[in-house]
Amino acid sequence: MVPTFEEFSQILDMATNKMMPYQHLEQPFTMYTLSEIMKISVKELKKEFVELCDIKGFVLSFLERHLHRLCKEESWDAYMDVLALALFGVMLFPKADSFVDDAAIKVFLAFKTRVENLVTVILADTYIALDQFHSGKRRLIVCCLPAFFFFG
Repeated sequence: MVPTFEEFSQILDMATNKMMPYQHLEQPFTMYTLSEIMKISVKELKKEFVELCDIKGFVLSFLERHLHRLCKEESWDAYMDVLALALFGVMLFPKADSFVDDAAIKVFLAFKTRVENLVTVILADTYIALDQFHSGKRRLIVCCLPAFFFFG
């Protein structure tokens, strides 16, 4: 059993009536927007944006190196944003080990720039993961459930 929509809202501390729900719009994100948030040059960001098994995104080690750099610079706002992006890719919406794909980046940007509520997308991702596990398409459950204890 998984929590209901209202329970997810409480666990994530996201009031559903104050935020617009996440709308999966096929809007490509711009490297410029992401570079502004991450405090990194567009050129370096494009260089690190790679393709892994038909999935585009960032290798987690790049984000970790950038986090160390931001820590040394004491750029804490950007540090928290890059950490959130890494958590979105690794804990909330994992597709490949140690990789933050473009779907997780789009969800992060929707939350960060458009202040959209992610409860519905996290709930859907959990149901999909449980369905795939039950139908035998995956051997182990990899979904966002560990994040509830982190954010809660």
